[in-house]
Amino acid sequence: MIRYLIPLLFLVHISGCAEEPPYPTCQLDQAVFEGEIDGEFLRYEFNFTGHSWINFGSYKLKTFGDEGSIEFEWSKTIAHGGSDTGSGWFEVGSVKIGTCETETPSSTIVARDGGADFVLENLYQNADCADLALEGVLYGCVRF
Repeated sequence: MIRYLIPLLFLVHISGCAEEPPYPTCQLDQAVFEGEIDGEFLRYEFNFTGHSWINFGSYKLKTFGDEGSIEFEWSKTIAHGGSDTGSGWFEVGSVKIGTCETETPSSTIVARDGGADFVLENLYQNADCADLALEGVLYGCVRF
């Protein structure tokens, strides 16, 4: 009886585990976004020199630097490993990609020890609802 119960418990355990999205890997003071946009694989990475993480009252992550920046907002306090939906954008050189801020937030931020991971969906060029809508999803990370 026990030899049948142990495999059954194992199957119940693994069937309840959700698979993590394919987040890229970041180094300290670095942001990376990658994914398929309009049928083409894209990867953007940049280093930054400062950041702001506000996780109480108003909820916002910003990075600062000459190479690129991120701005992402969400609606509640999130603990390490916790997540929330939100909206935001990143900018590298002349490229700015983000979510349309007037739509219901569909992107996700996951708080990590020393940073965050992102899933950016419903994307627009220049993070402006009037600009070109982009087909695809970008996965990102930031470490500080």
